[in-house]
Amino acid sequence: LTRYATDDWVRRLVDTRMVLISPMTNAVGSATRRRDELGIDPNRDFPFDQSAGSCMQTVTARTVNEIYRAHLLQLVVTFHGGMQAIGYNWGAYP
Repeated sequence: LTRYATDDWVRRLVDTRMVLISPMTNAVGSATRRRDELGIDPNRDFPFDQSAGSCMQTVTARTVNEIYRAHLLQLVVTFHGGMQAIGYNWGAYP
């Protein structure tokens, strides 16, 4: 950001983007020192390839879902279990 005041390209880049940071997605799991929440793996608690009544039961899944619903995300960088990836919504399937 040292070039923000002097570089039009940097200023435009910063002014036209939104950065969302979720430092701890599974806060309930961290607080209880468990990977699951209510006996459900939050990584599998999404409305993809399952019935509507079987998903969005965890706070973690509902929180991430609302972020995706509220913002048109074009790029997601995730640091997940030591893995680094550049992904997209429901990135496991074309």
